[in-house]
Amino acid sequence: MAKAAERSRRVIPLRRLKPGDKVALVAPASSFPREEIEPGVAELQRLGLRPVFDESIFEKRRFTA
Repeated sequence: MAKAAERSRRVIPLRRLKPGDKVALVAPASSFPREEIEPGVAELQRLGLRPVFDESIFEKRRFTA
């Protein structure tokens, strides 16, 4: 049991994002208006990243929570 707990606390180093990397945006709880994502998309682009998302994150007919 101690080994399993020790394994779950291990930190996995991630590679640093670099200009041109894609960043996927998701809405795991519910949809929202497109205007609310635009400032975040603009900031990611300002940082040199490529934000991507599926249009379905704006749909109101799907319940995902």
